[in-house]
Amino acid sequence: MTRKTIIFLLMIVFMVGVASAIPPIPCTYSGTVTINGAPAPVGTIIQVKVYNTLRPGGEVTVTQAGVYEYLSAQVTEAESECGCTIPVKFYINGYEAPQGSTFTAGGIKTVNLAITGIPTVTPTPTTTP
Repeated sequence: MTRKTIIFLLMIVFMVGVASAIPPIPCTYSGTVTINGAPAPVGTIIQVKVYNTLRPGGEVTVTQAGVYEYLSAQVTEAESECGCTIPVKFYINGYEAPQGSTFTAGGIKTVNLAITGIPTVTPTPTTTP
């Protein structure tokens, strides 16, 4: 083999190794959220956990009463390659919501959340100077 061929083959092997280390694209969730039958107030914290673990992008704060957006679930490459269904759980102000979903790489899913029997957080008004 020539020197150029060997270098070319080494570059291909290196590139395949780098490409395989990229995690799957996150799954993004949005929807409505109610607490005790009323729209969740601004400031409510929504989390999504994969295998009971909060991952980067897995927490958002409600900015419009009763609506959450851009909540992301991320899995590892190994978890994605298992070929299994990966469940995700949602939490509203730290309380597990009865609704759940599954992870789909690159998915955009609507999951409407509703929970009862938990305290409703009343946001504290702030003054702007």
